[in-house]
Amino acid sequence: MTWPETSGEHEREDRWFGLCWKTRTLVTWAAGRSFAWVDDEITDADRTWVSTHHSGRALLHHVEPFRGLTNEDIAVLDRWLRAPCPRSAKLMAVAKASVGVSAFRSTHAAVPER
Repeated sequence: MTWPETSGEHEREDRWFGLCWKTRTLVTWAAGRSFAWVDDEITDADRTWVSTHHSGRALLHHVEPFRGLTNEDIAVLDRWLRAPCPRSAKLMAVAKASVGVSAFRSTHAAVPER
């Protein structure tokens, strides 16, 4: 990822809201796609800003800089990655309604869960 130079206006806003300097760029890069961000600079202000300005799933996970990634952190990431995506669940519900539940089950029985 290339970190762009921030504008003076964004720098002032980011300081005002208490945002990490990476927040805007990550949300722009994600462009509505799901993303996980693990960092020692994440704050509640970043979480609030992402939830307001990002339409996709996002995990903002703070790690302590003196510890680095721990097994607990990896477990959090693993659970988030394995959790069903709300958009996928909605698409599956629409597909079931369109073709009928019994037809859907028989044609999608071999599809692994994500």
